[in-house]
Amino acid sequence: YLDNHYNVNNVTIARLGVIDNNCINVFNSQTFVVVSVSNVIKVKNVALIAHSIFSFAKLNPNLNISWIHFGEGIELKNIKSYIALNKLSNLHCEFKGRVSNSLIYKFYSSHPVNVIINLSISEGIPVSMMEAISFGIPIIATNVGGVSEIVNNTNGILLSSNPDIDSVVNAFNQILLFPKNRLEIRQDWSLKYSANVNYNHFANDLLNLLK
Repeated sequence: YLDNHYNVNNVTIARLGVIDNNCINVFNSQTFVVVSVSNVIKVKNVALIAHSIFSFAKLNPNLNISWIHFGEGIELKNIKSYIALNKLSNLHCEFKGRVSNSLIYKFYSSHPVNVIINLSISEGIPVSMMEAISFGIPIIATNVGGVSEIVNNTNGILLSSNPDIDSVVNAFNQILLFPKNRLEIRQDWSLKYSANVNYNHFANDLLNLLK
């Protein structure tokens, strides 16, 4: 934005990053596990995740599906009511509440995850996505804010900024039928969002400014 609107030439980007847990998540071929991590508020569009997962489950009655959400918010009551009214035998939903990053890391280290999903209406560059790809977990996400800086064909599927249920279901099917290479996803993380690399570079850049 600064480059395009103010013609500046003395601005550089210092990316955030997440720590290396030295672990690649291994997905479970017996159960399709979807994880979402966010506050449950309108801007995060968690209701669309719920409706899309139910539609996906209806279209795949022989597939065991699990949706696990980390986070809380005022929309959660409505989503739980929707789930209670639309139970499916092949779909299990679990809400973990608000937890620390360390517990999410522990979950990724010990539980198979097929895909992380984020259908937010507005975003920055989500740390939750950096965390996911550090474990080699692919992402389905909307093309809003800085999300396109993280999500690409190597590590996931980038949807439009306002996808419909069919688009999300199609993305689930693509992940199911054509799993992403988790070693390549983790390599993508190490090149862009490793805290050890990025923070050292940032510190060195600051030191060079003082010289």
